[in-house]
Amino acid sequence: MPTGSLWRLSRRPNDPVNYLRYRVDQVEHQRRNVHRTLAFLSFLVPFVTYYLTAWPSISPGDSGMLAAAASGGQILDAPGAPLWVTIAGAFVNILPGDPARLLVIFSAICGGLSAMLLYLLTTSLLSSQYEIPVEDDKSQSKGGSGEGEEESSEGVTQPSSLNLPNIIGGITGWGGFVAALSFAWFDSQWRNSTEITTHSAGTLLVILTLWGVVQWYRGRQLGSGRSTLWLLLAAWSLGLVLGVDRIALAVLPAAALLIWIVQFIPEKGDSPRFVLSGTLGMFGLLLLWHFFIFDYLFVALLAGLIALLIASFSPRLRRGALAGTFVLLFLLGGYTTYVQVVVRTEAHPPLRLIEEEPSLGGGVNLLRYANAPVSAISSTSDNGNVQTETSLSYTVGHLYTRYLLWNLVGRISNVVGSPALLFSVSDQEQDEFVVPVGRERGGPIYFYALPLLLVCIGFAYHFRHDWRTALSMIAGFLTLGPLLALYLDPAPPLTFEIDHLFASSLIFPAIWIGFATTGLARSLFNSVASEERRKGGKENVVMGVILLCFLIAPLNLVWSGWEFHSRRDNYLPHDFAHNLLVSCDSNAVLFVADRISASPLYYLQDVESLRRDVRVVEIDQLNLWWYRDQLGGERSRDGLPLAMSLPAGKLVKPPLIHRVDSAQRVPLSIRHDSTGRADTLWWAWRGTELDSGMVRYSLREQVIKDIVEQNIGERPIYFAITVPSQWWGGLERFFRWEGMALRVVPERGLKGVEGFSEFAINHDKMRSLLMPEGEGGFRLRGLNDPDVGFGLEERQSITYYRRALLALAADGMKNRSDTAEAVALLDALDKTISIKIFPMPYWMGAVVASLYRDAGNREGTERYAEHTIEEAEQVGDAWRNHPVDRRYNPYQIRARMHALLGDYDRAIESYRSMSRDIESDPVLRGLIEELRVERHLVKGDSAGAIRELREIVGAYGSPNTPALQNNLSAWQQMLGEMDRGADTSTK
Repeated sequence: MPTGSLWRLSRRPNDPVNYLRYRVDQVEHQRRNVHRTLAFLSFLVPFVTYYLTAWPSISPGDSGMLAAAASGGQILDAPGAPLWVTIAGAFVNILPGDPARLLVIFSAICGGLSAMLLYLLTTSLLSSQYEIPVEDDKSQSKGGSGEGEEESSEGVTQPSSLNLPNIIGGITGWGGFVAALSFAWFDSQWRNSTEITTHSAGTLLVILTLWGVVQWYRGRQLGSGRSTLWLLLAAWSLGLVLGVDRIALAVLPAAALLIWIVQFIPEKGDSPRFVLSGTLGMFGLLLLWHFFIFDYLFVALLAGLIALLIASFSPRLRRGALAGTFVLLFLLGGYTTYVQVVVRTEAHPPLRLIEEEPSLGGGVNLLRYANAPVSAISSTSDNGNVQTETSLSYTVGHLYTRYLLWNLVGRISNVVGSPALLFSVSDQEQDEFVVPVGRERGGPIYFYALPLLLVCIGFAYHFRHDWRTALSMIAGFLTLGPLLALYLDPAPPLTFEIDHLFASSLIFPAIWIGFATTGLARSLFNSVASEERRKGGKENVVMGVILLCFLIAPLNLVWSGWEFHSRRDNYLPHDFAHNLLVSCDSNAVLFVADRISASPLYYLQDVESLRRDVRVVEIDQLNLWWYRDQLGGERSRDGLPLAMSLPAGKLVKPPLIHRVDSAQRVPLSIRHDSTGRADTLWWAWRGTELDSGMVRYSLREQVIKDIVEQNIGERPIYFAITVPSQWWGGLERFFRWEGMALRVVPERGLKGVEGFSEFAINHDKMRSLLMPEGEGGFRLRGLNDPDVGFGLEERQSITYYRRALLALAADGMKNRSDTAEAVALLDALDKTISIKIFPMPYWMGAVVASLYRDAGNREGTERYAEHTIEEAEQVGDAWRNHPVDRRYNPYQIRARMHALLGDYDRAIESYRSMSRDIESDPVLRGLIEELRVERHLVKGDSAGAIRELREIVGAYGSPNTPALQNNLSAWQQMLGEMDRGADTSTK
């Protein structure tokens, strides 16, 4: 026979006492079912969102490097994220499919689990404060069939106070659900969960750690004897954090502060003791974290473990010491995942971004970020605007506060430096931040500060009802947010990595959104009159508040951010890396700017086995002795070691540093294949010129010079098209453009294409790569698909494709007189890269229109001239401050395009709009006069052109400046030539 609650739910009793027990069990059973359903939906809904908007492959940043490491068990930069590499590697190697896509799905799963755990964390924090106790129904049911009772159809008195929140699972569940979805759809969490990154898994472990500590706290409240098990879970999770994302270690003060408060501060005590103990505990932990934890945690764990083991021999301290010992053992157990780095380093994998002999103590070292306290002054650069401010003002005020407002208030666009947005965007902000990423998907993003409003309300509710956990959450917010920014002190200009660094700090605003939802619902529920309660008005109030909060926060976030975050079918980073590798000849050396540029190349070489013979050299790593040792002493994939003459090793005496010397000329020896004759060219090695006339050569520049000098005669040497010119070192006179790379070719007489390329062009190779029918050529997928979303980082590569196509077309037309091929290339540019998805700068559109005109293609001329006029009209005055656009006056270009279309009146009007005193401006006056003559010449009206010239010459009178006199002389000369031509024609 069924017993217990199962029996009570299996049949409906008729007596009032047993019926009340039946209803209580029924409500509790229903509450648990709804709680489990909401927890599952907290995972499923975000995961589906991430899956539908995720990258199909690698993304900008270090995702390619992470994918390569996970697929082959390789070593990332210190401390190596060994746990993430192990688990993600198992995920990739067990499941079928594209490895990059699988790792993106892995990030989406971690993001969904993070949202589910945040639901559990929020409901744990809320349940002891806001859950409507079922026991209240018993007191209200006493007294027969009064106000608290209603008659059932069977004549049994039923308590009416079993209200809606209890029946559907409790207000706390819905508050947690709103918090979970808000967190899932915050800008940074969304981004981290749709690309390959360790930060999504790190956030998951941060929430797991907090949840374990809060569950321990609740167990202490309820007198549970097993509450210590939750601390073991939190400690183990905190140890695992070290093997995934060391930045997430900053959650430690939040967890430790809650334990400190529960252990040493009574819940109801004197205010001075509370204030003093809480303040000292909080600031002590923050200082400990800031100056000690990141660098010496391993030593601290061992010391703490030894101290607790000694304390366990004391009868008075034994119980607490044993519990603490187990906690530290679990933390160390998670930390031991770093052993994987030490073991795998001995295997010398191709991707090994770490010193030769890593130590276990290095597992928490922040080598990749700042390893010293913040500087007093930082020079910041934001979109070209340079300013100087204190480090505190920059990191906390400008950097983190703006980042937080991006997620809670809104943002103008995803351009680096974009300010937060409340209601409207000025014309200047539109031109500066929206236009570069496209008007359709670039922003702005409006949240109207509604999520921030809920955060403020929720924070007030939280601190009022449970100051213990509120103080702990504040500590977590500070250490994972502004204090972390202050500690890392990231150098400007800003990069998209800011989204990764501070994403975990958004856990706490999401929790407070859950508190606001629950608190408002409970407050309005209590304010409803008893008469309204009896009529069912209470249900409407509760559900109305929950629905309103759902609209304000999660729905607002997902509705505004969907297109902003969607990267579905965006293969641009993957394809650009592919195109860069296939641009190189066999056994080539390829210089790239930094690790971000090299990351997708590593993925293609290690996972897709594409061009493993190309030796990639990261310029920003050349000052590291161990990286130079790898280049010169080891094979990498199928690439041979580089010949290098600089001394290698860690203990080189004297150490390699920058060098100040007179200007150097370097001999480049080459051998002509046809004659076998050796030849020598001299390379004027360029560095940084000093006021003294000497030249400073940095260590990186010395290594680049050494690699080029030692390898130029043995293997092809390339610079990626993305490498800044500061690293060319004077080699540009030997560059030959081949695809997306510039090859160093020590030959005499290399000439570019005037007006299009300063470098010589390998025409046949470029054509085979760029033309759609070329075999083994470029991949350019989805660049004309309006449903694909592109961000600013990957959009920048479009300019390189367009420049290459235009230079190739101009080379064919000017140096080969092949107009048919030029038109085919220009048509391919139009069909492959949509000017609607990737707006073409007005100055580049003018170049395309001019090329079409020179090729005699009227249709292409008109199409691009009209596009250029439209773009030039919309640019406004923003071009004056743009680093590239400021070299091209849009009014002048617009006039040229009107002239191409034959609309000379509007062309002249455009020139006149540039100055109020045209007659005194020799340049503008001369341009207008050219158009006045040209309008007759294009029609073959020589007589009209002569009349126009006579009017122009007569209008000058006696010029009062040399420039105007030069104009007059030029027109007089032209008039004389045309008069003589007319006389000859007449004769």
